[in-house]
Amino acid sequence: MILKKWTEENGDNTDLKQMTLNNPSISHSETFYTIAEAIHIRLGANQTQKKTTDFFQVSASISSHYHTGSTPWYLASPEEDDHYAKVDSLGNNEYYCAKTEQTHDSYKVRLILNASLADGTGSISVTCFNNVCETLFGVSGGTLESIYKNNIKKYQKLLDAILFKKYLFKIKCFEEIYNEEVRIKYTVIAIEASNPFIQSKMLLPKIAQIQKCRKI
Repeated sequence: MILKKWTEENGDNTDLKQMTLNNPSISHSETFYTIAEAIHIRLGANQTQKKTTDFFQVSASISSHYHTGSTPWYLASPEEDDHYAKVDSLGNNEYYCAKTEQTHDSYKVRLILNASLADGTGSISVTCFNNVCETLFGVSGGTLESIYKNNIKKYQKLLDAILFKKYLFKIKCFEEIYNEEVRIKYTVIAIEASNPFIQSKMLLPKIAQIQKCRKI
């Protein structure tokens, strides 16, 4: 109600640059949707025809998260050119990469987390990869693995700490085939802490549009 009243008095073209905190990973000029809106307009669908990839931003919370293995990471090649390639332990501090057919004496921890985002209008399942996960947990993948091995209670607290906190997510969405069915895949590509000023700026055009519709 406060934001609505402020919009009526000042209009939706007010410059809020002095009221925002910028994050280079997220452009605050990009389209902002609620989860219900993104689902309703089928963002990410029919990309073969559109020949484009859809992106949107949403203010939401992580209501739950899960991972396919016992931990939210996998062991990857230490080589910079192949740092996404998985490696398997051979024992004796040797790790084999089937993709490159090379054996290494070390590995890198690559984080990956599946989560459910909710914003009050709906929920979607998303995937978060290494950089986003490190931002969420506040530690690197290697550090998280070390905590897991040495202090399981601290590790569990880190996993629980990201639940039910407001974040601004930038999401890439696209169609994929899963179990012979077409579905929309949502991937988080950037994240920042919730900022009421930025979100107010994003909501101003929506409020103005509602007001115009009511006047018709």
